[in-house]
Amino acid sequence: MKIFLKSLLVFILSRSFAQAVSSNGSLNETELDCQVRALTFRYSQFLQPWRSDLDPLWQTVYDALELDRLCHISFPEIKLQPKFAKAETQQQRKRETPCATAHCIFVDPIAKNDNLASLDGSMTRPYATLAHALRAARVIDRMHQTTIVLRQGVHALEDTIYLGQKDSGLRIQGYPKENVWISGAVTLPSDLSWQPWHHDPHVYWANLTTLLQGRSLPHLPSLFTSDARYVRARYPNGNPETAQWGYSSPDRYKYSLKADDVLEWHRPPPGEIPTFTVVNFKTDPPPGTAMKNDSTHFNVYSTGEGGACSAVWGNAPNYWCSNASSGGWAELERECAVTGQIQIPNGLTYNETSTIGQKLNSYLRNNSEPSLAVGGIIHAWHSQSWAMHMFEIEQHDANASLYFTPGSGSQGARNWCRCDQCGYAAHWCGQYQDPPWNDTRLISGTWMLENVLPELDFPGEYYWDPVQQLLYVYPNSTDTWDDLHFAVLENLVVVDGAISITLQDIGFRHSAATYMSREWSPPSGGDWSMHRGGAVWIRNSENITIDSCLFTRLDGTGIFLSNYTRYISIQHSEFAWMGETAIATLGQTDGYNATRQQFPLATRIEGNVMRELGIYQKQSSAVGHTLAANSVIQNNIIFNTARAGINFNEFMGGGDAVLRNVLWNTCRESGDHGPINSWDRQQYWYGSESWQQQRRKIAFNLIVANYGASEGVDNDDGSSWYHVAHNVFHQAEGFKMDYGGHDSIFEKNTVIAYPHKRPRGSGPKCVAFDSFLPGHGHIVRDNICIVPNQGPEQALVQLAECSNFHGILQRNTYYTPSGQAYLKCNWDSNEAAISLDEASLRFGIEAESTVHKTPLIEEIVALIIATLFPSHPNDADNIDMIFHSGATAME
Repeated sequence: MKIFLKSLLVFILSRSFAQAVSSNGSLNETELDCQVRALTFRYSQFLQPWRSDLDPLWQTVYDALELDRLCHISFPEIKLQPKFAKAETQQQRKRETPCATAHCIFVDPIAKNDNLASLDGSMTRPYATLAHALRAARVIDRMHQTTIVLRQGVHALEDTIYLGQKDSGLRIQGYPKENVWISGAVTLPSDLSWQPWHHDPHVYWANLTTLLQGRSLPHLPSLFTSDARYVRARYPNGNPETAQWGYSSPDRYKYSLKADDVLEWHRPPPGEIPTFTVVNFKTDPPPGTAMKNDSTHFNVYSTGEGGACSAVWGNAPNYWCSNASSGGWAELERECAVTGQIQIPNGLTYNETSTIGQKLNSYLRNNSEPSLAVGGIIHAWHSQSWAMHMFEIEQHDANASLYFTPGSGSQGARNWCRCDQCGYAAHWCGQYQDPPWNDTRLISGTWMLENVLPELDFPGEYYWDPVQQLLYVYPNSTDTWDDLHFAVLENLVVVDGAISITLQDIGFRHSAATYMSREWSPPSGGDWSMHRGGAVWIRNSENITIDSCLFTRLDGTGIFLSNYTRYISIQHSEFAWMGETAIATLGQTDGYNATRQQFPLATRIEGNVMRELGIYQKQSSAVGHTLAANSVIQNNIIFNTARAGINFNEFMGGGDAVLRNVLWNTCRESGDHGPINSWDRQQYWYGSESWQQQRRKIAFNLIVANYGASEGVDNDDGSSWYHVAHNVFHQAEGFKMDYGGHDSIFEKNTVIAYPHKRPRGSGPKCVAFDSFLPGHGHIVRDNICIVPNQGPEQALVQLAECSNFHGILQRNTYYTPSGQAYLKCNWDSNEAAISLDEASLRFGIEAESTVHKTPLIEEIVALIIATLFPSHPNDADNIDMIFHSGATAME
């Protein structure tokens, strides 16, 4: 570490700083941002020292940080020779050996398999398929570990590989230094009969009936080349890998349609009221359970089942269909639940004069034939960018209306707003017209249309006709016809009921899309639904290791941990260009009772790279953590995500640790979120008052909250029992708590808060808290908050109340251009802000805190380094000691 720090300081001091501070005390934000970006690059290298300085990943990291375009720092200048790399371990040396176990079975995808009887799985007579090798491995004595070694090439699966109890102890690995791929696609043969399409000479079609005979096809097969993703014919045109069209995307109207191109989204008729279950742990806890009574809002387990909700989300228990859901805008959900009036549209009427309206009208044919729009898919943002909903068109009539298939739109968990509920989200609502009128229409965000044949008009697009099994392709000019892969498997490898299985040095690619699968439902109290499944789907298994694998261009989730899993290790792997989430967990409970522990426990996610995520399902994360406990998320590099990098859906089991990660370029297409986001709306009981004993730890992370991100850690609705220490948050706000969070510690962090992150000139915030119950307030101490360009009129600390604060704010250091900082009590009132000195005298808040003028850039960089690498050796090396001392002080 000392060598790394010395090299880092030499680089920083060698840079010529622009004028650090102007005459009014404000900083050169561009230069400061460039220094933080350079630090982000160096910290990324520090976190993964096993990577060679020549690893192509560093060029990708450099490009994503835009160090050339924004900062004029060349790649050779930024590269750091990692002299601090760890010594080679025995496990690393093993990788140079093709097989180190007693039994070795080889698989070569180009091996001749005309005479299967002559093959024995040896290196000279390998099997041709993984399925064949697996059958052979199952007859070997399990007392001796068996390794299946995959040779170079694409191992195209005819069906999903299932690994169960009989496969325990098995290792499947790629041959050292060979490119090995497991694929869920059918490679289209070069002699496939392609015919020009009479409507467009650029488009060709082929009949795949014979090729796909005997296969079970998914709802949405996908098409790829070896290194690119083909696009379902869509309007407007755009490559989903690069065409960002969400709330925070400046080019969103280039790649999507405006909300007011729809005259009205149809609400389904009112249905039956769901069956409600409400368990109040504070006032009426079940016998034998510990009381959850420490939140101002969230002490309740509540669900609705069946009734009107089942038409969209099935019969699973649903927090947002409850009559007791709480949190931001939850009054809308409660209204929908108690009236049976669900506000997820089942159709729309479009504006016939708009460009998309004219296109849709042109899809109508004579009465004996369905519209060309039927089978098309609409992707629409929730108006507040919380989630992406997809709707399949079932009917199209001459009255400019589309009707959706039952169950469409289930990918998000929350209802849409009406104009009379959230009029601010749509300028076209009747409430803003002259004269105003009571508008009750539903509001969407931007939207787009895909999977319609008439829009097959751009290179790199395709269309699949599932009835006639015809594939239409508008080829890229650089494509060759023998490099097309038609993905027909949603899950490539399923591990179910196994112990001690290793997948190592393997690439996984080409899975079919799952966003229109029918099994989407809200799992707990988060803002969106989940679908169980992934390229690697692990359930009811223990001691599974995924090491040094590459997951790329998969249209669903990469790795999914489901129900009971223990000691799953996902390490040194890369996830890129994913349709949904890189790694997701989802346990299962008996209502509020989680004591059976049917959830992922003790998962390690360490040393991975996760980037280009959420290509289709925009609410996806690098790590989506739901109904799981005691996970370690450490030394990962996370960037280029549509929404959060790491999302905690609730605090069911606690005990998680997020340590030494670097995140930037998150929330690129959404707002009201953070690079690390959390909720704790839905309460569970898992034995004793363990939520008070297993804090979720977040430490030594470097987070750049650019794009639509807000706080570095967005502790949203109800988030409690966090210990956030020694992190650096750049372009971020500081510690936030709203709607009933409590009992967290925020200490020794450095926050660089930017005023332009806040709308309508409201200014940056270093701390913002709602109310607490006595004895359950947050502790915020020994932090640094730097405001580069902000006058003294804005309150950096905003509290719901000061006289009954019930928390601790002390020994924090604020840097502002004026050398003054203010605190506001009753943040929703017109009361004037007060100085920190006055807050200390009147309320005992911010005792021993200080305010200084904005420091020089090199001084800020030094503060950042000191936060991530404290001078006390135990601070950085013994993380457990930090958290233990903090928890003791809190108690």
